[in-house]
Amino acid sequence: MTELIIIKTKEGEKIKKILAERHINYEVYQEPEIKKISEAELGQAYREAWSNPQRYQEAKHEEEKEKGIIHELQGTHPGIIISNNQQNLFSPLITIIPLTSQLDKIYPFEVLTEINNQKGKALTDQITTIDKKRLGNYLGQLDKSVMQQIQAALHLTLALEE
Repeated sequence: MTELIIIKTKEGEKIKKILAERHINYEVYQEPEIKKISEAELGQAYREAWSNPQRYQEAKHEEEKEKGIIHELQGTHPGIIISNNQQNLFSPLITIIPLTSQLDKIYPFEVLTEINNQKGKALTDQITTIDKKRLGNYLGQLDKSVMQQIQAALHLTLALEE
């Protein structure tokens, strides 16, 4: 049986040395570097993103709705499942980050992705929860470095502490 041990430490080199001496296989996971961005820079990125006609056009939906204009992403889009495994197992709902193929500009809260040779970007500012019944086909898995970038982008979007 393979055993996975996760160690979070600031003394990574010391731990690596001990594991190597004991001939223990290990994989290094590094916390994503959280990009420092000021409130003003983040505000400017959001203003620019939502004044971009391509991005806005993708988010448009029947502007003549009863309560006005809707700016949510519409239509069928692939997504990255970000809810935890226990929720995914027991809940009828999953939490996702939608993907788009509109690559005109990548904002600090967006992450470039590639799945099955299809480039796109993760829209971490449009996290949503959907019913599992709406899930389509499995498309693939993102590598760890992209998931670390998404984690960093989520820190920006959700204003999470480091």
